[in-house]
Amino acid sequence: MGIAGFGNFRRLCGLCERKMQALFLPVPRKELFVMWYEVGKTGQLDSSVLFAEIRVPADSPWFCGHFPGEPILPGIAQLGMVYDAIARSDDRKLSIKSVSRVRFKQAIRPDDHLKITASPRRDEIDSYNFRIMIEEAVVCSGVMTLQEAQG
Repeated sequence: MGIAGFGNFRRLCGLCERKMQALFLPVPRKELFVMWYEVGKTGQLDSSVLFAEIRVPADSPWFCGHFPGEPILPGIAQLGMVYDAIARSDDRKLSIKSVSRVRFKQAIRPDDHLKITASPRRDEIDSYNFRIMIEEAVVCSGVMTLQEAQG
């Protein structure tokens, strides 16, 4: 890569860094849910299954550099959306205790319309089976266990 190419790379890295910093600036809790993705309908499908309809716009910082020309949503961002969907439905301050049995089955692209569902597991308190879907296709699934946040 020539000197000019390196300059372009440095500018791109700087842009990504500024976008990522904007994600983690202190903001009111409710505003965190709309910073890098858009939330449509939310609620409960029945007495226990939570759902959220979400779209991740093409200008989301998560797509910056992941991967140039073929942007896909990183797994950590997908898990963050699941956590947000569950935490929104609970008045307690929660944190993630564990994530298990996660399967990433299909790439999530910019502007995909997603549906997240989470249902409580009977065998463990604050543990949820979750799925992220595009139309009827499951693109990610797993188990997320939460706990009361410290402090």
